[in-house]
Amino acid sequence: MFTKNSVDHPFGEEEIQLLRQCEEALSKERLIYIDRIVGNENSDTVVRLIVPERFAHIAYGGGNLFLPVKGKVEEPTYQIIYFTDEKFESNKSKPLPQKDITIRLAMFDDGKVIKIIRNSLYRRI
Repeated sequence: MFTKNSVDHPFGEEEIQLLRQCEEALSKERLIYIDRIVGNENSDTVVRLIVPERFAHIAYGGGNLFLPVKGKVEEPTYQIIYFTDEKFESNKSKPLPQKDITIRLAMFDDGKVIKIIRNSLYRRI
């Protein structure tokens, strides 16, 4: 219910503001990233998850679901960028439909995808 993609919902000023908010929030954080192969060991689809260090458990959990990448990845196929803002803590006490969450999925013609996630852990908190 919180996800909009660039195919079904053309992006505009709201998404530009989200990117600015993401950049500002993450510029104050120490970040970690993890690259993983999606599919089997012969797949050339690589996902990169970027999260603030304090959410390393998200990267750790996701990292255990997929295969490690051999070598350095210059340009991943799929990027997931996660950040939180002042609404994150108050979301914990709200039922899912009332949480202040934003998820935007930008799908490009060359097959690359970037997902920006604000305030969602993909689980009930």
